[in-house]
Amino acid sequence: MNASGMTGSAHDDARRGAHVIVCGNEKGGSGKSTTAMHIAVALLRSGYKVATVDLDSRQLSLTRYVENRSRWARKAGLELAVPHHMHVPPARREIVADAEQEEFRQLSEGLAGIDRQFDFVIVDTPGADTFLSRLAHRIADTLVTPMNDSFVDLDLLARIDLWTFALPGLAERPEDIEPNLEYELARWAARHKLQPSFTREARLRFLEFATSPEAAWTGNFRDFAACIERMSTLAEHGRITIDNVREEIERLRRAWQRPLQNAGRAEDALERVLDHDRLARLDPFDRVQLNEVLRVCARSRSLSEAGRYLFASSRQNKSSTNDADRLRKYLAKYGLRWQEL
Repeated sequence: MNASGMTGSAHDDARRGAHVIVCGNEKGGSGKSTTAMHIAVALLRSGYKVATVDLDSRQLSLTRYVENRSRWARKAGLELAVPHHMHVPPARREIVADAEQEEFRQLSEGLAGIDRQFDFVIVDTPGADTFLSRLAHRIADTLVTPMNDSFVDLDLLARIDLWTFALPGLAERPEDIEPNLEYELARWAARHKLQPSFTREARLRFLEFATSPEAAWTGNFRDFAACIERMSTLAEHGRITIDNVREEIERLRRAWQRPLQNAGRAEDALERVLDHDRLARLDPFDRVQLNEVLRVCARSRSLSEAGRYLFASSRQNKSSTNDADRLRKYLAKYGLRWQEL
């Protein structure tokens, strides 16, 4: 599933995979199931295609919500929108690792069946720390944590709200790519009893792409894990070749294409570096162009790397290139310096 924005109409854009909303809180009775159902119904009424997933096998509150809504609509003779619903039961195995593998399989297969059919998937988790709950949190594009407030909760919130942390996405952490490549290959090998490996040329090309500004990794580790899963599965005898890598790169490029539906986020990027007066003087064309430059700069390790990507085509027609200088001069037009970005 690919991460996508929460704004826009139900019919915007090409299909990009469902946006996953997870309602999670280890505290029972905090309102997770009620919140999940309200979100699902609100999205249905807005014209979106919605699926719901219940991971709380003990309570099955969301499952009963959906069943009761369908039953009451039939009895009342009303046409009420109802989400497509699935329930993932816990695995019953003597060995914990076997149970977790079975739960992983059930959830993965269930989500794979609905990923491209729906705009949103709403996941309700149990009020406990379970393997399924952790899996759900890992695939969340949006995490909703309902709080049934009490004086104890409010006191705790006041204490922990002192510190605020920003966790960068995978695209901003290129140093994490190669270690996680090894992890995902080992994970695939454990499931399939076959160790996948890259040819030298294929590995170098994949890492070059995966750590470049072009690699958006909009779904973070879900995108990355799915990418390794596909290449390992399609590789003949587990040997990932340069052709496998090229095909996967093209698939990722198509999946990550984000035309102007991200215009709202473009304004946020510009506002971080330009004051109100300078921003007001920019034409819409310049706003779009400058935002793309800022996006590439934010994910590049150096001015030269950003310049090579931004001028990748035109630099081929020059006898000598100085991409860093070209980019430096472009930024200077707007009073910007690389060190300040």
